[in-house]
Amino acid sequence: MAIPVGGGRSCLAKKHIASTPCSKFHVAAAAARVDAREAAFNATLTLMASQTSRIDVLVATIGGFQGSMDSITSTVNAASSTMRVDNEREMSEMRVQNSAQMAAQNAAVTAALTSMNASIAAAVAVARAAGSPTIYVQWGRKSCTAPGGRSVTKHFDGFAWGTRHDYSGGAANVLCLKNEGRPRVGSSPNDYSDIIVPLRKEYSQYTGVSALTQRNGYIIPCSRCECEAP
Repeated sequence: MAIPVGGGRSCLAKKHIASTPCSKFHVAAAAARVDAREAAFNATLTLMASQTSRIDVLVATIGGFQGSMDSITSTVNAASSTMRVDNEREMSEMRVQNSAQMAAQNAAVTAALTSMNASIAAAVAVARAAGSPTIYVQWGRKSCTAPGGRSVTKHFDGFAWGTRHDYSGGAANVLCLKNEGRPRVGSSPNDYSDIIVPLRKEYSQYTGVSALTQRNGYIIPCSRCECEAP
């Protein structure tokens, strides 16, 4: 905007720029504007420096968090590795223990069968000496045998039955019951409510045993036999 000076002429007239007071006024105003812009620029630089400092602090804080997370992750991984090793060792010990228990149980069953068959042989010998036929149970097989080549007749074959190990009552001795060739009839599809159940062998994946011992869930057969008198 031009400011009139003396006689209404504008101080912006080219011939008066260097000699009138108006030119000095514009120089001062321009200098003031430059100073104001410089001050604003310096304030902006100061604000930017402050923001940069805050960003540096945040970066340092995040770096600290990352270090803590790395430490926690390392601790968790170490604990998981230790637990895995302990679990594998315990499972191995349990497998060895179970194998030993199953081997002992199967050895007991085999010994019982051997003892029963020895009793059968003794009973047959006594009957032979008395001159009368002997009726006996052949445990562990569905066929009948007799000492000394005597004639033997099979009445029936079936399976060994007895009371569950954790039940009270039932049969006092092992029974040889005839195989009817059909499913058992009862109110439950399992044997939880039965007083006597088929006797069977169990196998727990141990090594160094015979093929017969390794038969898991093998139900023990039997047969009712009659041996002729000598």
